[in-house]
Amino acid sequence: MTWNHKLGVWEGNRVPKGAFTLPKPLWVFGYASVCWKPTFPYVRTRKAYLSGYERRFWQLSTDHRGTPSFPGLVCTLIPTADIFTLEATDTKQNKIIKTGIYGLAYEIPEDQINEVLDHLDEREKGGYERTLVQITWADSKDKETVSALLYCGKIANPNFKCLPIDQCAKIINTAVGPSGKNSDYLFQLQHYLNSNNMTDPYIEILSDAVQRLTNQQQNNSIANQEIIPLNILAKL
Repeated sequence: MTWNHKLGVWEGNRVPKGAFTLPKPLWVFGYASVCWKPTFPYVRTRKAYLSGYERRFWQLSTDHRGTPSFPGLVCTLIPTADIFTLEATDTKQNKIIKTGIYGLAYEIPEDQINEVLDHLDEREKGGYERTLVQITWADSKDKETVSALLYCGKIANPNFKCLPIDQCAKIINTAVGPSGKNSDYLFQLQHYLNSNNMTDPYIEILSDAVQRLTNQQQNNSIANQEIIPLNILAKL
């Protein structure tokens, strides 16, 4: 695949496909915006658990929640083993590793697989690629597992950006892209996870950090509005 450095996306709206055969039936595992905004046809959904991965806002976004001149940060999945290494010096983050996440799996209609994958490739063109993972059904008493297709931005992808939570929060609080405010994306993810009993400690801490920045800005704005200019005071 060819990377467009100027736009920060894969050329041709295609992502690296990976050297594997798609399973049948095809399930797509969603862990962020796909959970609350599936823009493709599907047969049914099931809550599922993916072991060995963690959510992190370490993927630059120039096409959805940011721009090429000011990229935002969106969610990707990082192998837990790599998290321990990447966050070794970040005491705030290395205490919230869970070794797995819950998400929502979508069964794709067999006669619309190509259409759905073309759509997802375009949606995830900002550095993501296809890979296969084993997911476990959350409602399965015998812990039944199936193969599922996962779109994630791996560590080697051009838009990968490992940052401490405080730095992530500053970017997310500021960035805006064609799909809206970066902070809205984060808060929508937090709301979905909490509403569906999938609370993620990392998302909670990051959301709190962004909310504090938002509150500070609002308080500063109110304080500035309350200051009466000297030239007006002189006329009182």
